[in-house]
Amino acid sequence: MYKSIIKTLFAILVATTIIPIAYAQNNTSSPYSMYGIGQTGYGINARSSAMGDVTVGIRTHERINPNMAASYTALDSVRIYYDFGLMGAFTYAKEYGESENTFDANITSINIATRFMKHWYGGVGFYPRSSVGYNITTYNTVEGSLEEYPTYWSGTGGLSQFYFNNAFSITDRLSVGVKLTVYIGPMTSTKQQVLTTNSSVEITTDDMNETYAGISGDFSAQYIIPMKENKLVLAGKFTPSSSLSGDYHQQITHNSSSSGVVDTIKNESSSAANINLPSSFSAGASYMVAETMVFALDYQRVNWGDITSRNSDYDYINQNIFNAGFEYVKNRKSLKYKDRIAYRMGFKYDDGYLNVHHNEIKDWSVSFGLGLPIQRSLSYIDVALIYGQRGSHQKGMILENYAKCMITFSLSDRWFRKRVID
Repeated sequence: MYKSIIKTLFAILVATTIIPIAYAQNNTSSPYSMYGIGQTGYGINARSSAMGDVTVGIRTHERINPNMAASYTALDSVRIYYDFGLMGAFTYAKEYGESENTFDANITSINIATRFMKHWYGGVGFYPRSSVGYNITTYNTVEGSLEEYPTYWSGTGGLSQFYFNNAFSITDRLSVGVKLTVYIGPMTSTKQQVLTTNSSVEITTDDMNETYAGISGDFSAQYIIPMKENKLVLAGKFTPSSSLSGDYHQQITHNSSSSGVVDTIKNESSSAANINLPSSFSAGASYMVAETMVFALDYQRVNWGDITSRNSDYDYINQNIFNAGFEYVKNRKSLKYKDRIAYRMGFKYDDGYLNVHHNEIKDWSVSFGLGLPIQRSLSYIDVALIYGQRGSHQKGMILENYAKCMITFSLSDRWFRKRVID
């Protein structure tokens, strides 16, 4: 009992310590993250990512599935679960024969879950909704000459989501879930123009800082169909549209090397234009064969096309995401360690939510992974390796090849025990 409490307090301490770090860091260095709300579609944990990011039909007593509140009723009623994940991503971007390599690393998620009452389960946690991180250089021609001057564009930030999941077992086969999500996110962008003349260097810098916040939620359900030793799970989730409000501060300065004086051209704070998040619907299924193999499929439709873009560089389009995953474990109850190792693979296709200069930003990936048990317990170290492509070479666009490694520590302890005294 005391050991469980100590571990739980440690998990909460870790969460309160590293959430601010995750809030301030980036998960991407993609130039495409400068559009819309940034780059989306992050894997929640290494098990899901190794299986192509399937989550909707996944139902297990071994790990938290924070994307589907309804799945929490599958958790062991006498345990408390907590996990946290890490990610490293290497990206190779190429355009017009020029290439760039970048590396990013950050925390992917922190989650805690348990049973509250007989038919009520729940949990809290954090994971990113989107991420902004880019550094781009463009060149313009000085009017009346062939001389060029550079413009440097950079941005950081993104939206983080802190959630409270609730799940209720209606019958032995049917579970429903309700998620309450609080979105918080800073987004900063800088545009700097450098013009060099015979007598001086003129630098104009435009800094903009925006901070958004809002509340959203979703409704989910999972239905179990037993088939002798096998099990089929059918599931769905609906997320209504929502809106985030925010504040922004803009400062434009001009610095001339000839005078050495920095002039403030603009220094203004105001309310930012709202960010509208679209409604979405997800459907999924998983089929477990004798607790040895799991086949899973997901489909998600995000209605970005219902939202009007305020930027002439891009338009929002309806987004379709397809996920497929497979897991194999020889014997989950075996005394031999190697028999309890999980082997996973998956595929994901995302046709994107943006049309940039009449080009859709599509994304596909393949993934592999392992689930490594920690002794004889319901605790695991999950590892996922993902390779994918984003964008294209069409019409001056950028093709990105990326490789990711995700590690999630999924831990659990018996917390509620009935003691028998003779």
